[in-house]
Amino acid sequence: MRKLRRLWRALEGLPGLSAERLEWQRLLDGDWEAAQAILRPTGRLAESVWCPSPGGDGCPRRVVHHEDKSIVAVCGDRPRQCETLNLSLEDIAVLSLDFRGLAEALSNILSIDGDARPVPGLHRTFRLGEHAVTAGGGFPVFLSIQPEREAMSATAAQLCHGYGGPFALVTPTDDLVDFSTRETLKVRGAALAVLEEIVGADDENRLIGLSAPEKIFTDLRQRILDDRKV
Repeated sequence: MRKLRRLWRALEGLPGLSAERLEWQRLLDGDWEAAQAILRPTGRLAESVWCPSPGGDGCPRRVVHHEDKSIVAVCGDRPRQCETLNLSLEDIAVLSLDFRGLAEALSNILSIDGDARPVPGLHRTFRLGEHAVTAGGGFPVFLSIQPEREAMSATAAQLCHGYGGPFALVTPTDDLVDFSTRETLKVRGAALAVLEEIVGADDENRLIGLSAPEKIFTDLRQRILDDRKV
């Protein structure tokens, strides 16, 4: 098994959670094969592609479709800074994160029951379901993928305000979870789980847990068990 650092970091680095296949492959490198299970085609084609020397007025390289069905990406700078790139339709097909597909995979990995659904009023945030500890006792698990610290902080604060019991918040990495957000979750008794550390891939590029759910949610599980004893 291996970690998927490039995948989880890419999700936080792409504001729209979508890009052409060529860009996903560039960003993900060795994580590309595992990532395909949670990406879906949007039916759109990219009109431009990444430049290796960005910054000029003609960036990024413009996609040009020729009458003979050939496709190229052309640098618009004068003089040109990048080579013309030969492309296929597959290269420029725009793929987006399949939020529900990821949610279902995480539910299996983290032993979560219930149907994943968006959280009303919270952008790019899903309630995955509930992780059961005892018969009739458990806690909900939320997944949130944000592009910046301010958005992550606001999301965590709203979850803490809107939910009355213990819960877990899952994020791709902890890069956008600042000290204040950590304290907010800690005071509220909520747990933070980071995909970069807990979900990887096996030799067949299937998403798998790097730790058992019982270990990932140790503190919350113990709190539920202690409350049952009272």
